[in-house]
Formats: sequence, structure tokens, C-alpha cells
Amino acid sequence: MLGHKVQDFRPLTAVSLEDLVPEGNFYRQVERSIDLSFVRELAVEFYSNIGRPSVDPVVFFKLQLGASRVHRLRPDGSCSGPQQLEHDR
Repeated sequence: MLGHKVQDFRPLTAVSLEDLVPEGNFYRQVERSIDLSFVRELAVEFYSNIGRPSVDPVVFFKLQLGASRVHRLRPDGSCSGPQQLEHDR
């Protein structure tokens, strides 16, 4: 199908993630409560000095914390499935 791009020259609006993420957000709480600087030190031996830049190991660790919180990961690695979080109700 032949398309046609419509030009839109409206000014862009500046957006800040600080303004978009609620103060009580899980990741904000993690940032305030836990010093995760040790994660980089533990992970450094698993990363190469050449090639494309990787995802920051601290970011990956935080995402795993969030996933385990939502999916209620059990110590044996099994998952109880997605749960609605108390503050999301």
C-alpha cells in the first residue's frame, strides 16, 4: 500500500521522567533504600571489554527485583503467576 507522510511541525514538549514516575514507585524505593554498587563488582568478570555496550548490570538486577515482586518468584525458581500489587488496586 502506498503511504504518504504528513508533516507535523508543532513544537515538541519537554518531558521529564522525574515528573512522570510517581514518588512511591517501586524502583524509586529501591534506589533510596538499597546500595546496589556491589552488583557491578560481582558482574564485572562476566562482561567483555570489546563489542557493543551492555545493559548496566544494576539496571538488570533492578528489573529482576521488580519481576520477582510482580510474579512472586519462589526460592525454588517456580512462579505463582502475576499478582496485582496492593498499590495498583
